[in-house]
Amino acid sequence: MNTKLITAKLLLATLLVTVVAGCATPYTTRSKGFTGFLAYEGTQAKWPTGSSALTKVDFAIPVYLGPPAKSYRVVGFVVADEPISDDKKLPAWLWSDETRLGNACNQARAQGADAVLLSKDPVFINLLKPQPGRDLQSYRLLTNYDGVIVAIKWLDRH
Repeated sequence: MNTKLITAKLLLATLLVTVVAGCATPYTTRSKGFTGFLAYEGTQAKWPTGSSALTKVDFAIPVYLGPPAKSYRVVGFVVADEPISDDKKLPAWLWSDETRLGNACNQARAQGADAVLLSKDPVFINLLKPQPGRDLQSYRLLTNYDGVIVAIKWLDRH
């Protein structure tokens, strides 16, 4: 068999694996891959807080899995901004929710947020009004979570 052909196939396979692995690296990039940001302008209510919350800290900014214990203001929402063809999103298996969440944190940080809050609270759900031609479901970034990703900024920096 031709050694040049074998070498070319090997190089092509290596390149393909590198590209695919690069797309699926959740925390090592500054990628905002297929995320959009909807800024919130309006009354800054006394947003929900809790006495404690679980926090994922292995992203660009912390991810609160419940209302944080300190006061904050809402900066906006991180939403899906995937190319859509024939009313279908990119396949869910293409990026894990961890990668999508990492990208969401990068997007929120770029917009000035100190953290993101994953929430199903109606207070936040009702703020996210779909644009014409879209429904609330089309903004969903995470495939295994049906809440919203709220970008927040702390009121007190202590």
